Formats: sequence, structure tokens, C-alpha cells
Amino acid sequence: MKDFSVRKELPTGAYYYLNRASAKEFSGKINSTPENVDLLVDFGAEQLARPFPCLVISSDACSNANIRKLRTRTALYGYFTTLPAATYSNKLVNLKEASFTIREVL
Repeated sequence: MKDFSVRKELPTGAYYYLNRASAKEFSGKINSTPENVDLLVDFGAEQLARPFPCLVISSDACSNANIRKLRTRTALYGYFTTLPAATYSNKLVNLKEASFTIREVL
């Protein structure tokens, strides 16, 4: 959660606060072929700060056999806080890994 509330101490010693909404922040990592990971990196470069719809699914194990064991599904508009970064994850350069962070738009 990213809290956008205001808290500060005034010169008189009083405490000022203004509660604002909190945005959810999700981070993830994808490990796939270089072509698939490059699609995500290119999408991030096209979007920059523009929000896009996304569905975030979190579970203990996300395989076809365990699809019924999903814990949480969250649909939201979000944006990349930083552009997805990609690196090769093995010496054969047939696997690439990208990490990303998406913050909810309020």
C-alpha cells in the first residue's frame, strides 16, 4: 500500500493530518523467452505514465491444475512506477527475466 495522506507538525507544536486514499502497489517478475519478455518491456515503454487496465491474480501456485486455488483477483487501472527492466537469466540466452512494479490509479 502507498499512503498519500499528509502528516506534519506545525510551528505551534500542533499535529496536522489529512487522510487520503491509499493505492495498492504490486510487483512481479516474469521469466520467459526473450521475445515474450521484450513484449512486456516494449509495452512499458509505450505506456510510460499512462494508466492501463490489468488483472492481478495472486495464489500459492498458478498452474492449470491449481487454478481453482486462487486467493485473490484484483482488477484495476495501474501504471508502471518504473519501466520494466530485463536481463538474461542463463548463459544460453534462451531465457530472459523482467521485473516490474504497478501502482493503482486512484
